[in-house]
Amino acid sequence: MVKQKLEGVPLRLGGKDYILPPLNLEALEENWEGLQSLGIQETTPQQRIKVIIDLLHAGLARNYPRRWGLWGGISRKRLKRDLDFPALLALYDTLMKASGLERRQPGEPGAGSALTGGLSGPG
Repeated sequence: MVKQKLEGVPLRLGGKDYILPPLNLEALEENWEGLQSLGIQETTPQQRIKVIIDLLHAGLARNYPRRWGLWGGISRKRLKRDLDFPALLALYDTLMKASGLERRQPGEPGAGSALTGGLSGPG
């Protein structure tokens, strides 16, 4: 019996097809500081890349659970090897949108504003 995968965004990495679902609350909670750090000017490019890889890895792990020391049938090392920088940024934007967290301009009301209530996403 094949386990039904969560709905998400199809993507191709290293010649294999994957479905990247939205982040769950556990992944958001575990990575919230990293998400917030993306909006801080002092965050280095290397730190930003690590946070984005962590988020993508957490998303893939929902559909491709840990097996033999790997998450999602794809290790972090392989994920980094199979992604180029433009694809990394595009997948980050796609994952954030699928997870209900979209980039917005400074001062623009977000999901956590007094106008809408709920959680706020990274700025």
